[in-house]
Amino acid sequence: MKKSNKKIIIFFILSSMLMSCNSQTFDLSIIDFDKPADSYPLQKLETYRKDEQKGHYVIKYENDGLSFHLKDDGERVTNYVFMNVTTTKQLNFNGIAIDPNFGAVFSIYENKFAFMHLAVDFKSRLKLFDFLKSKLGMPMEIVKGSTNLENIDLEMQKLFLEKLPSVTKIDKENGYFIFPEKLRWVKGDTFYTLALNPSGNSVGSDLLVITKKALKDKIIRGYQHPENDPFVNKYLLR
Repeated sequence: MKKSNKKIIIFFILSSMLMSCNSQTFDLSIIDFDKPADSYPLQKLETYRKDEQKGHYVIKYENDGLSFHLKDDGERVTNYVFMNVTTTKQLNFNGIAIDPNFGAVFSIYENKFAFMHLAVDFKSRLKLFDFLKSKLGMPMEIVKGSTNLENIDLEMQKLFLEKLPSVTKIDKENGYFIFPEKLRWVKGDTFYTLALNPSGNSVGSDLLVITKKALKDKIIRGYQHPENDPFVNKYLLR
């Protein structure tokens, strides 16, 4: 083989490798909430917003309602926010695209992932549930929801009946589709909540993951009183 031909082949191989590297995205499903956060390539990600939080959240009750305030007792949290196509295209969850309208957010506390909230592409249907079931088993708690039966395509009704038959019901008499709206798991010191919102021939799926330490230390806004959640409270003191 001529040297010029060899150079051309090597060039194309290197170009393919570079293209492959550039197209790679960070799979959020591989995150281990017990491992150091700095073992993941977070610094390489372009964020929509990144902020350094000092303190934990407290609720103040005032005349016109309640408000959230940070009280600095030495807690240090880094919040990463991914919103819009540009930043969410860097992420996926077990190969499922992140919904750019909802996006994804995660928080690092004491060099550990403490919180993650994301929504996946609604066209993925129940793929997110399938993954969580394979990883965590059947949900430990399921909260049912309902919607008008006419809002759900027949194919989607069958999919729910196939995947979650014990908590899916077609109420033709009253015109309702009853489905699992919220599914919850606990693994070690980490809580998982999957919210489902079927419509037509698709499903909105958003996943929230939070650690026991994040709840106890009140570092995530909106989760200052985990003891008010009966499901979480059962496991919080263990």
